[in-house]
Amino acid sequence: MKKQLEFLLMFMLYITFFPSQAQLRVGDPGVTIDQSKFDSDYPQMARWANAGVRGGIPFINSFNIVKTITEGNSDKINAEILNMANDLSGGQKGLIKLSNGDYNINKSITMKSNVSLQGESRNGVVCTITMNNNDAFSFRDVQKCGIYNLTIKGSWDTPKYPWNYSLDANKEFSNSNVSIKLTGTTKDCWLDKVSIINSAKDPLRCPADHNTFRDLIVDGCKRKAGGAEGYFFIQGRDNLITGCEITHLRHISLQGSNVEYNVVYDNDFKQEISFHSGDAGNNLISNNRITLPSDMPPLERGEKGPFPETENGKPIYFAIMGPWSTKHRNSDKPNYLYKNKCVQDNHNYGSRTPWSDNSKVYFGPKKLGLSIQERIDNFPAFSGGAPSGGTLYAVNIGDNTIPVNATEVLLAPTLVALSVGKAKNLNATVLPNNASNKSVTWSSNNTSVASINANGRVTAISAGTAIVTVTTIDGNKTATSTVTVTGGGNPTPGQSYTETFSNMTLTGWGNETYTGDNSFVWNIIAAKGSSNNVKNSKDIYFRSGKTGVKSTPIAGGISSFSVKCKDRVAGTAHILELLINGDVVGTSTHNNGTDLYTFEVNDIDIAGNITIELKNNSATNKQNHIAIDDITWTTYNRNLNILNISKDNLVKTINQDISISPNPFQNKIKLRFNQEGIQKVNIMDIHGRIVYYKELQENIQELNISSPKNLKEGMYFLNFTKKNGVNKTIKLIKKD
Repeated sequence: MKKQLEFLLMFMLYITFFPSQAQLRVGDPGVTIDQSKFDSDYPQMARWANAGVRGGIPFINSFNIVKTITEGNSDKINAEILNMANDLSGGQKGLIKLSNGDYNINKSITMKSNVSLQGESRNGVVCTITMNNNDAFSFRDVQKCGIYNLTIKGSWDTPKYPWNYSLDANKEFSNSNVSIKLTGTTKDCWLDKVSIINSAKDPLRCPADHNTFRDLIVDGCKRKAGGAEGYFFIQGRDNLITGCEITHLRHISLQGSNVEYNVVYDNDFKQEISFHSGDAGNNLISNNRITLPSDMPPLERGEKGPFPETENGKPIYFAIMGPWSTKHRNSDKPNYLYKNKCVQDNHNYGSRTPWSDNSKVYFGPKKLGLSIQERIDNFPAFSGGAPSGGTLYAVNIGDNTIPVNATEVLLAPTLVALSVGKAKNLNATVLPNNASNKSVTWSSNNTSVASINANGRVTAISAGTAIVTVTTIDGNKTATSTVTVTGGGNPTPGQSYTETFSNMTLTGWGNETYTGDNSFVWNIIAAKGSSNNVKNSKDIYFRSGKTGVKSTPIAGGISSFSVKCKDRVAGTAHILELLINGDVVGTSTHNNGTDLYTFEVNDIDIAGNITIELKNNSATNKQNHIAIDDITWTTYNRNLNILNISKDNLVKTINQDISISPNPFQNKIKLRFNQEGIQKVNIMDIHGRIVYYKELQENIQELNISSPKNLKEGMYFLNFTKKNGVNKTIKLIKKD
């Protein structure tokens, strides 16, 4: 028996402290729309189901960066918010945790997008407002940020009057501070488990859209006189108010021309809710407990109240109200009430439990409620009856559970050795095994050494070391693998390779990095992946002024190059440039319609690692798209590509016109002219720059040239011009 009790105790502790799942709540991520409950009599249901923060209030463990601060004032909190905002990148979310203690709100707290505040405990973190006027917590033009689990309260004494008695004295002091305000383009922000106590002018104003206010405790306000003060004030669209307890304000008010499609669901209000003036309609009040306490106005004349000056018989509050003054304007369209429990303990006008029949949907207000009877009749039953699905707020909660969060990610292997051009799959395992979201992203800290694709396949680019990191989408958990790349050795000199785009997955315009034929990695840049333009296979085409394709470094150098081409539009010159290591080494100009042609460049002769790049340099004011396929190149072969020089490096006759000695050369070149009539000589580098020029005297037979301008090792071109205008070019090789 003892062992059984011990087992039972351990089991209870396990399920208490290590729950695998928890019930979702309204406003959580993962809450979905239940379209099966939609009713055609209520077309507003689809939009009501989308009220509040789109995607839900983020779970605390979903934040990417978390910092903790201790007691301080507004400057300290604002500095931490700003620092956090600057630290975030790429859609990250930041959370600042406030340790238990007192925080002096002496200036506005300026919220920033994607940065939220969380108290260590709701009652232990107290933000005391000591400032006058303005907004204590300001959400202006921000998104995806919120406040969790703390208390905000005024530093002044508690209000003398718990309710609005239509007295000038209800404006108990001049401080116009608003505890929390959401304004401007603010959207998808939230307050969750926040207490707002003893406010000055208003506890909350929200002229903003798609925000969620959940599990708030709101109690008391120093200014409850006329002129729009003392409000829990919703002034925007598509907001969600749920799980809140609100009391001792002038109004919970949905008011203004932008107010529509807000959802007030499952709250405990100890006062009325009002469509005060001029809302746009289609707001939903559903599943709430709305109680008017017995001490809430009206008081009959002579009735003993807490203060003699309040015994004036007004105002008269009803649980749900429309406008009640000629200064107000009625709603543009009806609002809808369903499954509320309304109790009016403050008077006996009409029913004590109005608008509480769950078999009916009520709508209104019909008119200005200037008389008691008009207020009683202002929200009649809707002819459509109760919705067929039993709800007007059609979300799935009961069958959903909070997702199981990722706690760790493992990566195998953790050490990888590859030679250039080789590839290997890495395997990521997200824990626990029942994690709801096992999606990951991949990155390399040195893509010039090793690249990684979205499926975890790492490709060796060049010799060196790179760190590959896998990161979980849920929780930002990481693991790494060290990739060491060794030189794969130069390919066989004179070997040819062809890239056919067969491994490319891009369709349509865009960018892509992929491993192509022969394990070389290619970057498609602002090009369109297509097929059958050049031949019956995949190809790309790209616009004028754009580099369409570029390789990562390829070993072995390059001797010659060709690519198959087709102009997409006839009638204009299409110019295609070949760049090796970023330098133009060849140009094709084609103006012969849309026939197929081949762009060839020979005698390139560049050794070592190279990048191959093709750029459309046609006029940019035309639709000069060029389609390409079958990029082919031959690796550099020094023995084949350097001119055949005799072993003793003496004279080699190039042709019947001229002889050069030596070639390759270091510091000097001797030219011997075998025929008369050569007028001028120049030497040009591969970029077309003239590095030497000489006009020759008539009948000169020999010219000695000292190496001009300290030429670097590489390829050059000797050009000579004859009297008859014929130009000829001979390749020179400079070596150190």
